[in-house]
Amino acid sequence: MRLLARMLALALPFALVVGCQKPDAPKKPDAGTKQEEVTPPKPDDPHGDPPAETDICFDAQNRRTPIIMFHDLVEKRGKDTVWYDCTTEEFKDILDKIKEDGLTVISLNDLCSHLATGKEIPEKSIVLTFDDNYQSFYDIAWPMLCERQYPATVFVHTAFVGSQQGRPKMSWDTLKELVKDPLFTVGGHTINHYEDLKDRDLETQRHELTDSKTELESKLGVKIDLLAYPNGSNGEDTQAIAREAGYKLAVTVENMPAEESPNIFAVGRYIQTRFKNAVEDCEKAADGAPADVFRMKWNKDAKVHYVDKKFAGIPLRMVIGGIPETVMSPSGRQPVKEIVEQEGGVAGINGGFFAMAAVASTDNAMVGPLKTTEMGQVAPDQSPERWPKINDRPLVIWSKDELALLPYVPAQMNKSDQYEYFMRDYTDCFMGGVWLVHKGVARTRDQQDVFGAKDIQDPRRRAFIGIMADGEFVAGTVPDSVSSSKLAEAAAEAGVQEAVLIDSGFSTSLVFNDKIKASGHSNRDHPSRPVPHAIVIKGEIDATTDDSEDLSTATSLEPETGSRRRRKR
Repeated sequence: MRLLARMLALALPFALVVGCQKPDAPKKPDAGTKQEEVTPPKPDDPHGDPPAETDICFDAQNRRTPIIMFHDLVEKRGKDTVWYDCTTEEFKDILDKIKEDGLTVISLNDLCSHLATGKEIPEKSIVLTFDDNYQSFYDIAWPMLCERQYPATVFVHTAFVGSQQGRPKMSWDTLKELVKDPLFTVGGHTINHYEDLKDRDLETQRHELTDSKTELESKLGVKIDLLAYPNGSNGEDTQAIAREAGYKLAVTVENMPAEESPNIFAVGRYIQTRFKNAVEDCEKAADGAPADVFRMKWNKDAKVHYVDKKFAGIPLRMVIGGIPETVMSPSGRQPVKEIVEQEGGVAGINGGFFAMAAVASTDNAMVGPLKTTEMGQVAPDQSPERWPKINDRPLVIWSKDELALLPYVPAQMNKSDQYEYFMRDYTDCFMGGVWLVHKGVARTRDQQDVFGAKDIQDPRRRAFIGIMADGEFVAGTVPDSVSSSKLAEAAAEAGVQEAVLIDSGFSTSLVFNDKIKASGHSNRDHPSRPVPHAIVIKGEIDATTDDSEDLSTATSLEPETGSRRRRKR
């Protein structure tokens, strides 16, 4: 259901634009650009009504960004240092590594804008944050950051500002000097730094989050939009209070790329000791899922035709053209041919992955989110225990006008209004197995194996859906057993622009003009196993298509071997 009454509440944090005070280093002209305000979608904008201000925008899924968390910096380790302290040399090494790896340091404000609206950020971005307002930030970190023109955010707990007990904290005067610089942002860190904040009563949490923000704004003369929970301690109540207090983004201490966080008020960070892991996690994610959110208009006028030809040495059977619709079998599971006939389609193929893979099962629970043309809203995946296995697999969304593919993040992609904002009037949604072709190029085996199931390279009959370079829908299968990487090579050579793997093996079933063109089973009466979910293609058949072959009348079909009957999710 659309949130027509919701006000556009994605006003974004901003940075102050004055000159660097320490040291006297040259400035980049865009070092401290203000964040743009979010405006309602234009009539030709594909987006619908804005989602909740806590949601991470689907358009942000074209990046994977690590946030690094530092605490105190020390010249060298001694008996008073702790494991999360960072020495001057270690800090310099991290900064040097950032440059060496070609990373771009962006502000947390810019990341907030990216997460909230999909605003573009560099492909290999990274964010630097510092907790607890240590004096060492000013003495050690700040000169090195200014020299490199790297922005940073310091989170301040107000009861300790200027404290000289234990480890010195920066004073109000020092903070006032720092906030004059566009590279520097100050964020809230409560008043007393309770490490069990989420377990405190609501009044205490409200006092800690709201009054600290008010004091920072009053004494520093800046707007405080960013928050770090002490020790990462937060819950749903804590997040709600932070939002009510006027923060725009809050960070935790959970290790994960920012875009894979549950929401904007629980954004993950990596402790500086895990810097290498943070960069590797994000590079791995970017390698497995293309660094694009793909969108393309359908060629709705294309007639439906059938292709049976070898590409990259592999026989490929494809139905091209028409407009697809997804359908759930009203009886639990049915052969694809029956579903196509019931829906009045001219062609069809088996659909997404279902949870219970047993051939004799009638269970129709699906893996990942699901919306068919007839469903009122998306049904999210209901099994958190499998979320780590399907994180970042391709999510397929389409309307009657366009197709979109993007990495699926189970922890956040669970509300209909998020989908409606991403694509106005979307009709169908389901999860694919792995991204096979991107921008006309086959994804390599290594790229596919990052997020794919363990068996995606096992030889078996396989199926895919996607879009051609001219916008025609395509559904394809192979009559022989192949790996997903070989299937990708064939699809790319056939001119497929984007393709994702759909359910394969015994489920493989391609139907065209009331004939079965590819199967995954050896039974001549039911060449493929019945499935709960299918893709039906509607449109006008191209009269020039040669479609004389029909597997349902064949005298024999090649069975899959017993070793290929195992299905892993």
